[in-house]
Amino acid sequence: MKEKRRIFFRWLIICLVLFFLFGNRGFRNLIRGQFRLKKLEKELVKLSNENQELRRQLYSLETDPSVIERIARAKLNFIKPGETIYRFVPKEKK
Repeated sequence: MKEKRRIFFRWLIICLVLFFLFGNRGFRNLIRGQFRLKKLEKELVKLSNENQELRRQLYSLETDPSVIERIARAKLNFIKPGETIYRFVPKEKK
């Protein structure tokens, strides 16, 4: 009688474990959720760093006129009166 009871409890435990792992997708969803959480945390750190860099750039643009001048010269080809811009045309490839 004890042996039958022991076998029954073993099968019951095995069935419960199998149900926990595969039934209702509970355990798999929990693991997927953990992976998604880790991925989103990494993305949050990346975006926070990017946001901090953009704030630093905004502060320098608001406070330092030489930064604005440098950007205007580089991107818009602005020059001061009396300056000359030299442009070199690349050779055409044959």
